[in-house]
Amino acid sequence: MTILTRTLAAIFTLCVSLNASAHEFWMWPNTFALQPGGELRLSLLVGEHFEGQLTGFGRRQAHGLRHYSATPPVDLMAKVPQQDQADFSLMLRRPGTHVIAYDSGANLADLPADKFNAYLADEGLEHIARQRAASGAVGTTGRERFWRNVKTIVSVGGRTDASYSARTGQRLEIVPLTDPLKAAAPATLRFRLLFDNKPLAQALLKAWHKNGSELVTARVRSDAGGMLSLTLPHAGPWMLSVVHMIPVRGVPGLDWDSYWGNLTFALPGA
Repeated sequence: MTILTRTLAAIFTLCVSLNASAHEFWMWPNTFALQPGGELRLSLLVGEHFEGQLTGFGRRQAHGLRHYSATPPVDLMAKVPQQDQADFSLMLRRPGTHVIAYDSGANLADLPADKFNAYLADEGLEHIARQRAASGAVGTTGRERFWRNVKTIVSVGGRTDASYSARTGQRLEIVPLTDPLKAAAPATLRFRLLFDNKPLAQALLKAWHKNGSELVTARVRSDAGGMLSLTLPHAGPWMLSVVHMIPVRGVPGLDWDSYWGNLTFALPGA
């Protein structure tokens, strides 16, 4: 996948527009495989169909940034710049698997009824559509507050370890149960979806991959224990995403809180 040019103008396309909640948001490394002491540069992208624009990496939107590996977790928020930048850099010296987890602050979005209803259908949020219908609100604007909980997995020195399954404690989390850095394509991987550290049942997980000019996608639902299996046919970068929505209580002008989970990694070839 080609990342769009890093211009300052692109940095400020942050997902706060009225239709932002209909867009994927993911973290993208300059490489998924580094040598010890190599520089990992992380960008944040927002877009559709695995095509994204850069959005700012800074304190204005970052609510959490943490690094997980075979050593104890490291909180990186103190290193996040005050002003938005195109990317965030860190050196990775220890061979093995490294997971970076990013959490955004809250954003607001109001969507007209038709677009909000289409959004619910596309993200597999039928239970929310049923609640709107039962309350007579199906024809009303969808007033939403949303957060992003995203992760990326990279390897250093050609080695991997159990850090791929690190639990980050994000509000919404996609946890690999199969090491995606060791399973050569085509491969069937297992994942667990968690919300507030509890299994998230019947959630729709989407997978995205660019195979040349072809966009490869897959969709699968989690079971009662939040578990699912996903067959990925091609080597290279994959993006997984899931959305969970709950009613807002006691906040005038808002109806729903939504959480967007995302995971990026590169599946090895045969």
